[in-house]
Amino acid sequence: MLNKKDCDCQKDCDCQKDCDCQKCKCNISNIQKWKYTLITSIIFILVILPISYKLTNKLLEKIIGKICNNNGCPTVLGIIIHTLIFTLLLRFQME
Repeated sequence: MLNKKDCDCQKDCDCQKDCDCQKCKCNISNIQKWKYTLITSIIFILVILPISYKLTNKLLEKIIGKICNNNGCPTVLGIIIHTLIFTLLLRFQME
């Protein structure tokens, strides 16, 4: 076991005093980073599709106002709502 200060772990790591860097949750492999990047990109593409704006508009137009036009082109409100949706989806996929 390596001491935490000898380890490559980040400062905000949840590691105990003795850190095994091979098993440490703070050390994310390059493959894992690419996996998270790909998942994030897929979520982003799904959130910005015109059909997503149309669906959100159908669900929320009566409650908060117009989110997009008939072609799926977003309004400023639509961009704000979909930014929040993207943020929430990204946060939940981290669990």
